[in-house]
Amino acid sequence: MRFYLLIPMLLCLISCGASKDIGSIDELDLSGKWLKKIPPRVLKYKNLKKINLRNNNFRKFPVELSELKQIQTILLSDNNIDSLDEDGILLFENLEVLDLDNNQIRVFPNLRKLDNLRIVTIINNELNDVEDLQCKIPKGAVLVHGHEFSVNGKDCNN
Repeated sequence: MRFYLLIPMLLCLISCGASKDIGSIDELDLSGKWLKKIPPRVLKYKNLKKINLRNNNFRKFPVELSELKQIQTILLSDNNIDSLDEDGILLFENLEVLDLDNNQIRVFPNLRKLDNLRIVTIINNELNDVEDLQCKIPKGAVLVHGHEFSVNGKDCNN
């Protein structure tokens, strides 16, 4: 049994680029690794632009990724995320794509200050505030909320 538990950790080390130059990695795939938190080594990849964390066991949005100032794409679908820290997400100034499909998010934060954000997907969540979604994304961004349903950010008075 212990042998099988080591396999995901070894795969994570390989996926984390344990044998590559840290400065040369700009994309990282850690999908399906049963992660509950970000491995500390990941935060050393300062040039990381895209991280795939799909199909893991995150319960909270991994705000510690904000240390990676170049990050543009965060893929977090198929986790167990139930809440998003608005202040934490706003630290991602270069974020362009945020995939949060298939989680348990109830309240969606205001992301209007993320000027570079272009695509947000939140299909199959438990959102309570669907009516206000287009006022919570930057004007010009596309929010995919339901099956074949999307809204564009608009001018809102708040």
